[in-house]
Amino acid sequence: RSVNKKYYLSDEEIRILKHWNDFIQRIDPEMKPPSPTWSQDFGRTYPLDHIHPISKQWRITVKDLKNNLEKDDLYVPQSRLRKEVLKCFPPYIISAKKPLPEWKKKFIIKNRLFWEKNQLLVNDEWLSTVRGFEQTYQKFEWQVGEEPRNIWKHMIQFRPSGIRVKRTNYIPALVAIAQIPIIGWQKRRMTPKECARAQDFDVDGVISDPYLISHIDSNAYKQLGNAVNVKVVKLIFESVESYLEI
Repeated sequence: RSVNKKYYLSDEEIRILKHWNDFIQRIDPEMKPPSPTWSQDFGRTYPLDHIHPISKQWRITVKDLKNNLEKDDLYVPQSRLRKEVLKCFPPYIISAKKPLPEWKKKFIIKNRLFWEKNQLLVNDEWLSTVRGFEQTYQKFEWQVGEEPRNIWKHMIQFRPSGIRVKRTNYIPALVAIAQIPIIGWQKRRMTPKECARAQDFDVDGVISDPYLISHIDSNAYKQLGNAVNVKVVKLIFESVESYLEI
């Protein structure tokens, strides 16, 4: 059965996913990528202590920020304005108002060490390209365990926290229109009707009259994302009912 072209990935989305697929296939097969993978910290050496809030001159000077960029062989803005220089640092560093929590520092250090061990396998050209992506596409979550290292064989989701890849027996949560699960091998998003089937709504009229969902995709995805699986509700109700009968 044909699927409307509007559900298929754009050329840009395919380009981004191909680039991350190249990453997951190039890295050491004996190593798992950091979870989460923050490519913004690959090859970076800025200090994690005593610089926050980084937006304040009394904490770290613009000159010191530029020196760090130069040390990491990154573009150094000519501007003396702090806001222009800060654009060269990860959002989670710019937004920090207090010292980084230990868990975040561990994530960053883990990503930096991972890059050191895999840099020659992935190469700087890959890193240069990913740095040109929107910030949310510079983060990656590989959650398929030991299954084939091929993004297109799994379920995918574009999230504010990054690109998440999951096993095929798992459908990520529906969140309005922005985070619709992607069927990797078909390079498209799930349709509202497919999402309804996943939630066990009888949209095909197998049991009775077909369950009707909104003809507006954003409304349908939101409706289904806020719902609870029909079979789960049925099992809970049956359990409660049997308890009341006792």
